Amino acid sequence: MAGSVIIGGKSYSGGSSIPDEVIVSSPASTSAEVRTSTNSTFRLGRQSSVRMRKRESGLLRGSALVSSGRGLVGRRSESVRAGGARIDCRGTVLMAVNGDQVKVTCLEGGANVRLTETRGQFLRLEPGTMVLLESSSGVMPDRVEVDLERLTDTAALTCTHFGELPSSRSIRKAIARQRRDIEKGKLLASDVTVSGSGGTTTVGGNSGTGQNSNSNSGSSSSSSSGGGSSSSGGGGGSAGGGGAVASAGGSLSAAAVCA
Repeated sequence: MAGSVIIGGKSYSGGSSIPDEVIVSSPASTSAEVRTSTNSTFRLGRQSSVRMRKRESGLLRGSALVSSGRGLVGRRSESVRAGGARIDCRGTVLMAVNGDQVKVTCLEGGANVRLTETRGQFLRLEPGTMVLLESSSGVMPDRVEVDLERLTDTAALTCTHFGELPSSRSIRKAIARQRRDIEKGKLLASDVTVSGSGGTTTVGGNSGTGQNSNSNSGSSSSSSSGGGSSSSGGGGGSAGGGGAVASAGGSLSAAAVCA
């Protein structure tokens, strides 16, 4: 473990071993990193709490980065509940809970996002894609693409003092693939920005706020692919609507201002 966390009112500092199946909370002053016995990595944003369990962990509040470990036969699967959603990932994801809103971004590998109240319905996230949903709506919105290079350069949980993630090489490969798509004109820039954990949407210089933002999870600007149009409402989503920030399949969202 790196940083400091609070478990049952007791503070644990960097290098400490912590019990299994506990609620781990980070203080307001710092983020924290926990490595599990399965080689998975959990990074907690400031003022965040995660219930650590072997089969399924849970993000109770705030933001977290989860990177699944590698086993003898490949990548392990890590399951995390966040608000009313369940995320099953073989890779690295950023997630944030802000009231009823859940924001999930895949950095590398892949993840399936499910609404716990809607059986059988799920959304597949590939590297560089994000979904912003309202768990109580019962509706799974479309995913959008995010600017991975900007995200990893500026997001609080990827530009920390903890050093490189074990999955950093895979993230760099995903960034390179996205650059090639930009050079080929498959992805175009736009001026739509979603800040924090998804509460504030900005189009150009105009902003609208749904819920309070969480600086740990950063902000996202989006774009559409050739011929497509970006939007912050309608077929895309708005901060309050919990949908995507631009037209499905053709957006590039740049993310995350580091706190």
